[in-house]
Amino acid sequence: MKKYNLLGTTFLILSAVFVFSNANAATSDYGKWEKDPAVKEQLETGKLLPNHTYYYTGSINGPDCFIALDNNYTLRDSNIWAKADEMSDKVMKSWLQSLTQERGDRSLHVQGGDILTPDGEKAGVWYSHYSVNVIEMPNPGELVIFQPHPVGGKIPGQD
Repeated sequence: MKKYNLLGTTFLILSAVFVFSNANAATSDYGKWEKDPAVKEQLETGKLLPNHTYYYTGSINGPDCFIALDNNYTLRDSNIWAKADEMSDKVMKSWLQSLTQERGDRSLHVQGGDILTPDGEKAGVWYSHYSVNVIEMPNPGELVIFQPHPVGGKIPGQD
């Protein structure tokens, strides 16, 4: 009798763990920013990516960070991101200069990478001092990209 109860309990626990772990993976509603040094280098050439729309936080003349979103995706209206309507190589170079020179020691910590949807698809790229972000996709092709923030709340370059 005890052997069957132990076997049944073990089966029930393992089944529950399997169901919950697979359900969580299959229904994840969140994407992320993934660091990629090659993307950072590509952005630092100052050349615009074709078929991408640029957005920034902060000032158009000195953004805190920027993203380039593939035109197959739309960004849900928010108070976080502003669209760069007049994007050019000149604007891009001024953004890069602002992000790397005006921040002193933090310029060493500027990073870049891919914007990944909850499905793991690449939706664009990012360039920022902050490498943590959350991406939601409430509807197919529509993204909500939150304000990036530092790991553990610590601003890079500050002790």
